[in-house]
Amino acid sequence: MEKLVFGLHVNSNINIEIIKKSLLFELVREEPTELFYMTEAGGYIFIANYGSVVFVDVEQDKQTLILRSIHNLLEIKSTSDFQSEKYTIEIDSKKQRRVLFNKIILTSYEVDNIYTIMFSIAQSIALGYYSSRSEHLLEETRVYTTQLETKGKVDLKGRQLIQYIGKALNLKNQIARNLYIFDTPQLMWEEQSLDQLHTALTRELDITLRYRYIQENLGIVQENLELFKDLSQHSHSAQLEWIIIILILIEVVDLFVTKLIR
Repeated sequence: MEKLVFGLHVNSNINIEIIKKSLLFELVREEPTELFYMTEAGGYIFIANYGSVVFVDVEQDKQTLILRSIHNLLEIKSTSDFQSEKYTIEIDSKKQRRVLFNKIILTSYEVDNIYTIMFSIAQSIALGYYSSRSEHLLEETRVYTTQLETKGKVDLKGRQLIQYIGKALNLKNQIARNLYIFDTPQLMWEEQSLDQLHTALTRELDITLRYRYIQENLGIVQENLELFKDLSQHSHSAQLEWIIIILILIEVVDLFVTKLIR
């Protein structure tokens, strides 16, 4: 027997209280940062406040209706560019539990196992979202470093520089605010079998490695931003120096002309 898993990052933040008041499925597990539902057909829905929504064994039409409801509640315009992932859960009592590429093998279809899988996939989706944003920032930085190499200057000044710094800081703050993404729920600490499953999923999904990759990207962006800021300040100081020199020259010339006239 196989169950399909589909996860999507719908927004940088999901208001859990608003969703809780609106979705009328059976609430299996509730935390301040997440909701775990079971549908009337036996499927599952996991919603994390850092923006991830994961479905297990939920028909596509039903997924569309739920996502549309979330979009309307949170006033999200579109999810066409958002991060998504698909997996398969195979249930076979004759096989060993294993985590493979895009496939998880379970010996039984137990709710705690499903929760652990959905929790880990929600983490992975959020990391994919932040990874994409950090790569985009890094690519923008490369454009400016190339300008520095070819032109000897950066076309990034004043308001534009401040906006770019703001974009980088906003992303860093979002990631810092959601660091709890990597916390292991108490349920998994208490149950060795679940902890082992979560560890296997974390390893297969490269959770730790991808997080480190995002931090490295942001570190490079920050180093370059500091350089651009220093160059901008130096350029501004140089302009002020030239203005002062010109004003002094004008004053000297004016004084010289005045003396000649006299």
